[in-house]
Amino acid sequence: VGMALTGFVHVGLTKFQATQTRISSKCARRGVRMAAAGQKWDAEAYGTHAAFVPNLMGADLMQEALRPQKHERILDLGCGDGALTGALAARCRQVVGIDASEELLRKARESHPYVSFYQMDGQDEDAIAGLGPFDAVFSNAALHWMKRDPAAVVRGAYRTLGPSGRFVAECGGAGNVEEIRLALRAALTERGITQQKLEEEVDPWVFHSPEEYTELLTSVGFAVDQCVLYPKPIDVGLEGLRGWIRTFGNRFLDFLPDPQEREAVI
Repeated sequence: VGMALTGFVHVGLTKFQATQTRISSKCARRGVRMAAAGQKWDAEAYGTHAAFVPNLMGADLMQEALRPQKHERILDLGCGDGALTGALAARCRQVVGIDASEELLRKARESHPYVSFYQMDGQDEDAIAGLGPFDAVFSNAALHWMKRDPAAVVRGAYRTLGPSGRFVAECGGAGNVEEIRLALRAALTERGITQQKLEEEVDPWVFHSPEEYTELLTSVGFAVDQCVLYPKPIDVGLEGLRGWIRTFGNRFLDFLPDPQEREAVI
């Protein structure tokens, strides 16, 4: 209720930096496999309601933690509309952007025609590995959408990196947008959606604690330099909050066939 009244999105972010501790075997380059994400993205709505994602979070992560070098080849994992991918392109030898959403990639290609973008599921570790080797894997506000197999994401990042490569990322962490998430789940429960269906089909997010993600990273061979959870409240206003729900929470709304009911839930 407090969030609905104030128009604040309380974001709990996990930020980490990890480096390889051993050289992984490189798999042969494979064909890029397409992925259809359950979440639907509208590039125009994303640009309106998600501009804070690269501006308030990703830019600092790129400059202060990733610190790209001119000689490096970097993978932007879950690049979205390419806002940060384009910024990376000016700071390294080559950047490659991948995302599951063709809609967002279309916008990325229009904005940055000199960058290579591929439609790909970040959980397809063989396909990710086949794009390498990279000096670094970078990801901003994307990993928490890769709910089906987070371990495969980490394995793919490890396998696509060259010797001593690094993985620098920021994503939603434990407790992220908790009030919004609970309210949406409660609204669907009241309308007959079971808890099992909510967990398996509806709720698109996975928010790990630093301890959980550290365990994931170390299990494949990364040495974790830093993995922290920190709050970042973002005041988007009431209309902005409604737009945020339509943009980021449309997976919940898809299970309400009546448009009036959707608006009532929002």
